[in-house]
Amino acid sequence: LRKRILSHFHPKEKKKWAELWRNIHSISYEETGSELVALLLESHEIKRQQPRLNALLKSVQSLPYSIYAGADERGYITFSLRRRTTMAESIVDVRGYKQGERLLINTAERFRLCRCLLGIQRLKGNCFQHQIRECDGAAMGLEDAETYNARAMKAQHHLGFELENMLLVLAGRHSDEYSVVQIENGRYIGYGYLSREEANAPLDEVLEAVRQQEENPDAQRIIRAFLSGSKQGRRLPYIIGDDGRREYQQARSFS
Repeated sequence: LRKRILSHFHPKEKKKWAELWRNIHSISYEETGSELVALLLESHEIKRQQPRLNALLKSVQSLPYSIYAGADERGYITFSLRRRTTMAESIVDVRGYKQGERLLINTAERFRLCRCLLGIQRLKGNCFQHQIRECDGAAMGLEDAETYNARAMKAQHHLGFELENMLLVLAGRHSDEYSVVQIENGRYIGYGYLSREEANAPLDEVLEAVRQQEENPDAQRIIRAFLSGSKQGRRLPYIIGDDGRREYQQARSFS
C-alpha cells in the first residue's frame, strides 16, 4: 500500500501531480480482503466521487449497446450487436458500437468463429475469413452446426459470465470472515462480507449482506478478467425458484 501511494509522488511526474500535492491533506484506506473486491470498490468510488485528476474510470455512462445470442434457421448460434433493449436478455453490455465490434472481432479470432454469424461481416458468395483460413466456413455450411456451436457456447460464456447466478466467495478482511461478490441473471449485483457463522445461513439471508452496486462496463470487465484468470476463491451457483426464493444449486462449501 505504501509503495502504491508513493508511486503518485514520483519526481518525474511532478508536473502531472503538482495539483494533487498542493491539495492533499490526508490519506485513508479501506480493507477489502481480496483483490477483486478492492478493484470493484475502487471503480465504484471513482465514479461516485468523480475526482478531477482521475479521468480513466470516473465516467458514469449508460450502456447503450448490447451483444445478444440467437440462432439462424439452420441451427447455428449467432451473435448480434445492437441497441440495448429490455425486451431481450443480453450477453454483455458495452459503451458503444465500436467497442462491441472490437469485442466480437477478438472473440471470433480467439474461438475461430465465423464473422458472418456474428453480424460483423456479410456473406457475399464465399466467406472472406474462410478464404484466408480464419474460420471453417460455418456460414456456407462447410462446418456442421454441432461442432461450430460447441465453440460458440464457449465464446458466449467468455463474453458474459459462465454462470448466470452465482456467488464468488473470497478471503475476508480477517480470518473469521468471507467476502462475497454476487452475479445474478448475468449481471453484477454487488459485494459484501460474511462471518463464518453467517455463511451457514440460507442463501436468501446470505444475500442480505451484499451491498448493491450500480453495474457498469468497468465492473463487468474486472469480473470477467478475474473469472478467466484466477484460481482463487469459490464459485457457488444458485437457482431462483418460481416463488423467487434463491437456493444453492449444489451442496455449498465456503472453504
